[in-house]
Amino acid sequence: MIRNRCLSYVSLLFPDLLLFWSPVLSSRKGKSLRILGGVCLLVISAGVSGLGAGPHRFPAKQEFPGFFSIFSPKSPETVILLPLVASERLEEAVEEFQDRVYEMGGPWIRSTRDDRDLTGFSVIQFRRSVDRAPMTSPNGEEGSFRIKVGRKNLTIEALDDIGWEFGLYTLLDEFGGVRWYWPGEEGTYTPKRDRWKVPYGSYDYAPAYVSRQLTGLHSREEKLWGRHNRLHATFSFMHNLWRIFDREFFLEHPEALAVDWDPADPPPPGDRFWRTQPDLSSPVVIEAAAEAAREAFREDPSLVSFALGTNDNTDFGDSPGIREWTRPMSYFRDLPDYSDLVFQFMNRVADQVSPEFPDRYLGCLAYMWSENVPSFPVRSTVLPYLTADRSHGYDVDFTEEDRELVQKWTEAGPRIIGVYDYIHGAPHPFPRRANLLIGQRIRDMHEAGVKAYRGEISPIWPFHGEVPWMVARMLWNPDLKPGELEREFWTDFFGPAAETMGAFYDRARDAWMTQEGSAVWIKYFYDEGGVDVFTDEDLEEMTGLLETALAEVGDGLYRDRVQSVWDTWQLTLAAAQFQNARRQLVLTQELSGAIPFYEMLMARKWWDVISTKVSRHPWSRQASRSRLTFSDPSYHAARNLLVGAEPENRKILADQIEMEAHRLNDGLAFSMFHFAELATDSEKKEIILQGPIRESAGEIRITGPEPWERALDPPWQLKLSPSGRVSIDYVSTGDAVSLRIEDAYAAGLKFEFPLIAPRVDNLTEFYEAEINLSAQISLGNRTEVKFQWLDDEGKSLGSTRAIRLPTHGNPYPLRLSVLGVPAKGAVRGVLVISTVRQEEGDWLSLSSIEIVRFPLR
Repeated sequence: MIRNRCLSYVSLLFPDLLLFWSPVLSSRKGKSLRILGGVCLLVISAGVSGLGAGPHRFPAKQEFPGFFSIFSPKSPETVILLPLVASERLEEAVEEFQDRVYEMGGPWIRSTRDDRDLTGFSVIQFRRSVDRAPMTSPNGEEGSFRIKVGRKNLTIEALDDIGWEFGLYTLLDEFGGVRWYWPGEEGTYTPKRDRWKVPYGSYDYAPAYVSRQLTGLHSREEKLWGRHNRLHATFSFMHNLWRIFDREFFLEHPEALAVDWDPADPPPPGDRFWRTQPDLSSPVVIEAAAEAAREAFREDPSLVSFALGTNDNTDFGDSPGIREWTRPMSYFRDLPDYSDLVFQFMNRVADQVSPEFPDRYLGCLAYMWSENVPSFPVRSTVLPYLTADRSHGYDVDFTEEDRELVQKWTEAGPRIIGVYDYIHGAPHPFPRRANLLIGQRIRDMHEAGVKAYRGEISPIWPFHGEVPWMVARMLWNPDLKPGELEREFWTDFFGPAAETMGAFYDRARDAWMTQEGSAVWIKYFYDEGGVDVFTDEDLEEMTGLLETALAEVGDGLYRDRVQSVWDTWQLTLAAAQFQNARRQLVLTQELSGAIPFYEMLMARKWWDVISTKVSRHPWSRQASRSRLTFSDPSYHAARNLLVGAEPENRKILADQIEMEAHRLNDGLAFSMFHFAELATDSEKKEIILQGPIRESAGEIRITGPEPWERALDPPWQLKLSPSGRVSIDYVSTGDAVSLRIEDAYAAGLKFEFPLIAPRVDNLTEFYEAEINLSAQISLGNRTEVKFQWLDDEGKSLGSTRAIRLPTHGNPYPLRLSVLGVPAKGAVRGVLVISTVRQEEGDWLSLSSIEIVRFPLR
């Protein structure tokens, strides 16, 4: 872990050096160098995390021949001369300029469209550029502008209104020191001054990344924040094949789907089936995609690109054409490598579109099974966005591999390469702080030749701190230093609490960047166990720092900002307490009393209250997506508690806990405990399945050459997500033989059975599974058990709340009790055991399973 941490931080500042030293530090001879690196880490960290830098400052007055005065005690009045036809966005930018100047301490700057009689005024005006390339040029310059400053006139020259708008915001930002750190008035920093003068000169501004997008900015204030920070999306590239290849298309061209289906009895409209990938090797698919792009470009001459991103799944199907491009199977980042299939499709579409539209782009995603560089050159008008969760820089090997991959892509043929990054706030109830790494990657990807950026962020602003603002800023100028921007944010935003708040965010970064394990795509996404990244010591220290910061700021704007971080931090504390309470109920096999159950009920109640409260604040409203109450161990714990209690005490315990659940309005716990009481007291039960798993599942059958092509005897179903390292086998564990799944990207084990009494209306039965297992589970590995319910057509009607196996440092044996309450209309039940994102060394062993039915009549 020390090596991982050291190399992660060193890589932020010395990426080229790390490429040389990483193999050395990994070797036995590198031991002393790693120790030296740890010392260097302390020095580097101190340099990165200290305070001192403020807003950008221009050189002293004597270095310039003169200044344009926006306002000063003895200067002429300044007027903004609007063009005769101005966009609504430009008018809003003028209003923002007027508001900020007034807030600085200056006068209200008048605006006019009448250019007559402006003698004696200083004039801010707008002109069209004549020497700018059109936005559809290979480099794309939409949003570029020039600020020309003379004694009486300050002129913003741009190709379009967007450039004018960005010019005004830049004037406020770069020359005036205004910062839009977070959305809204409270998130904006405006320096006070008695004068504001801009040095004479000509200042050219062109964004390093010609397309700059952060997703999840939903509110009006968040959208304005994006414009103030000069974000602008130029290219289309997202999942779009489902719009072209819809139900009607496939019914007309059934051969375009490389999966088994019956065109005479197709799924209904809206069914997920229609999101299956079309056969990307099929000529009819290629022609349809090309025609869709041509039609779009003909209808809208201003359209820069057309999206041909694959659908958001890996359902590619199988056909001779697909096998030509994907066999023999190879793997990249542990997933099948279908890059050749996807990009031969893109090349063939480009060959049909480019003769008519040589200056337009076909956007797509290098995503999941197509992240790798194909084995052949890619056409210049194909515009791929390279997807990766680059925040996982604690895994140095992944970061270096991704740097190399980006470099290879920029040499693969496309004129423009984009990157798609995951810098999430929601749906994580804790800060994923990798700010220095994110900034460094923006810089080194630009140096490699990347020109477009999309960050999937959905910001929880108090958790992100300066990160969204930093990203927006560095997309214009990647040479900015993330550490300096971080310090500027602390100073401006938190005032007297800057040092303390800096320590808070530093500790969050340390917790994230020193975690163990490998980088896995969107690790912890909607994962209630992700909060385990933060140790008890992390939580205690960070809470103490926020308490200190609140004491430092007194009342006013600084307090409001610190208070927002404090309030949002309660979400992390509540998530940690809830997770710990659930963990104890799962791992404690013999409960001696009801206290752990009470603690879980109270933790869940606190979580519900806090997550609701936090989601009402405009800076943390997206935390509503972090309401992670997916798993519930109540039934398992209640069964353990009641089975271990003396018969005369069971009723007392049940009444007490059900009363507490009712008091807390916890209907889930009340229901779970009620069913546990019924199961414990029941004298009737029917066995559906019982015994060692090997007896019912049979031997593991090999169905193909790949390690994931395996099957069990019906009614067992085994589904292993295609992966290059997954393994499944029977192993001896003491006196038992267990089915063991290791290193799975995703694995599902299902046992399907008919209901004795299919549910029509009122509940007449419920089910229970008793499972004996053992497991090694790392952070990010989601392993759970649940019952699912199917109707007479085999469609899912939902599932009973799952029980999840918690992260634990050592392998542990466990007996799980899982409740199944059939959904209305269900005729079949399915016991589902799943594990997702097993890291190297993770495993799940199942020895025996019992499924029983409890009738209610």
